[in-house]
Amino acid sequence: MYSSDKFGQSIPAGLRLGPMRLYLVGDPDHVNTLFKPTPAMSSKLAVTIAMRNVLGTPDQVLPLYAEDDSGQLVRPMPGSQVLPENRIRYFHTKAAHEYIAGTSGIMLGDLYMETLSRNISADISVGTEWVEFPDLYDFILHLVFPAAVESLCGSSILSLNPTLVEDFSAFNRSIPALLKGVPRWLCPGAYKSRNKILAQIKRWHTFANEHSDFSRTGPEDPEWDPYLGSKYIKARQRFLQGIEVMNADGRASEDLGFLFAANTNSVVNVFWTVFEVFTRLGLLSHVREIAEIARFAHDTKVQGSEAVKLGSNPFLQSIFAEVMRLRVVGIIPRVVTGGDFQLGEWSIPEGSIVGIPSRTGAMNKNVWNTGTKEDPHPLEIFWEERFLVYPDNPNSGPLRKQESVLEQEPAACSSTQEQAPSEPTFSLKGLKGSFIPFGGGPGMCPGRHFAKQEVICTLSKLVLNYDIELQIPKGWEPKMDTAFFPIGALPPADKVPFRIRRRQP
Repeated sequence: MYSSDKFGQSIPAGLRLGPMRLYLVGDPDHVNTLFKPTPAMSSKLAVTIAMRNVLGTPDQVLPLYAEDDSGQLVRPMPGSQVLPENRIRYFHTKAAHEYIAGTSGIMLGDLYMETLSRNISADISVGTEWVEFPDLYDFILHLVFPAAVESLCGSSILSLNPTLVEDFSAFNRSIPALLKGVPRWLCPGAYKSRNKILAQIKRWHTFANEHSDFSRTGPEDPEWDPYLGSKYIKARQRFLQGIEVMNADGRASEDLGFLFAANTNSVVNVFWTVFEVFTRLGLLSHVREIAEIARFAHDTKVQGSEAVKLGSNPFLQSIFAEVMRLRVVGIIPRVVTGGDFQLGEWSIPEGSIVGIPSRTGAMNKNVWNTGTKEDPHPLEIFWEERFLVYPDNPNSGPLRKQESVLEQEPAACSSTQEQAPSEPTFSLKGLKGSFIPFGGGPGMCPGRHFAKQEVICTLSKLVLNYDIELQIPKGWEPKMDTAFFPIGALPPADKVPFRIRRRQP
């Protein structure tokens, strides 16, 4: 948590990295200030570095990202001279909100659920007898990635590139080296893996545009086709092909970035969610019960799809949020532009980099509920109910309680034994600036709702279809792979062996 323990989170911690000055900011009020749209702060540098180093964007296309100072809102930032057709960051935000959130997002969640179910049913590698696998993370990657890609991008990208899952995995392992700009001669495999998947994306683009019409994104048009998948992918193609400097290589880099954004953190979060649930038999039983109820409601045509019911369940949402709190370890960067920036009583010099570490807020004991003396729940340990508010329990909810509240008995303790406890609600109230796994402000990840559906629906399908036993010592958990810091959710550094079998009807 940088220097917050020594100096307090209200004080930005300043570091000098050669000629650059870096300030790490953890105070929730300061974080919220930095998330507000302003021409005095920019994320262009981070975007440009990622496009160049990680995604291999051609040099002729890079100025598109480096010069876009128009912001992500409908109205461009004051002083911006970017042409409307070149407002690429605004387009990304607008298209995602239009075609991944709302009604379209519900459809994509249902489609992901259906695709995942079909793939699980067709998998012959797991039967009713126990079978052992060496790596739970790899198993989940091969489960989640194809279902997510088909739902978003169509089935042709997978049929044209049968090794796409393995190739994406190889590229993903190369990201830490690519992000640091390690030269090609020191890690040729990283560049080779990136070039291979870029070629696969270009092959898909050519084939899909020959068989599908990317202009068909209207309300009467199909929500999905096998060539370009969702309307979101079609909208991306339409916009990108309208940019003069954009070429086929640039569009491939764009969609590689999309594949990374849509899959990498989700696969990691599914892994940690499965790990936490399947190592706690009581929790596993409760999750299985919730999933059974959602499936029964779907099978009997009760209003609302199975995916929607699962995604809106308070208990499952709390599990998802707690995994994000524990496993997302990133830094959201900004660069001070247009003069010194006043952050509370602190002045940040122009040209400085400001970093917002997600871990600082996630581990702030002054913000979070850590349980009671009788029932402690340290922030370092997963607690599935951290985000639940029980109306009859004043000690519940995500926020830290005052000592006077902690001394109170929960109302449920004084009621009759026959009375069932009130149903909990999921809550993020009071966590603004402290719980930021998806960022904040206009730049908050627009795909966060689909990401939640991916994690929760995958967990549901696993608990309903499989018995899984992790073959690990009691109390052991894999370390997080810090090589992926500060990108986002940290994958496991160690393999988790397990055995699995299909559940009998």
